[in-house]
Amino acid sequence: MANKKVCFDCRKSFAISRNQISNENLTCPECGKVSFYVNQKFRPPKKGDLKGWAVIKLLVNAGFVFQHISNNDGYVLYPTTMEEAQVFIKTYKSQSILKRSE
Repeated sequence: MANKKVCFDCRKSFAISRNQISNENLTCPECGKVSFYVNQKFRPPKKGDLKGWAVIKLLVNAGFVFQHISNNDGYVLYPTTMEEAQVFIKTYKSQSILKRSE
């Protein structure tokens, strides 16, 4: 299965194979700016959904790249609003790929 990378400037995601993951492949094929790796489970919002893209950008910058996040009841769903995202980041910061201690 392919992973994905997202460009927040173009508001697009691109499928990439596992053997393409490298620092050289961090540029967007459309605009040439920096893109970010996310898990294959990532489903992008529509291009015109600016609020949705702002939530995604906040999550990715906090180290949540759509990997599995769990609590005592199993896997949790990723948030869809900015308010939910802020609570999500604080609640699950220990599961962030950045392991932030904020």
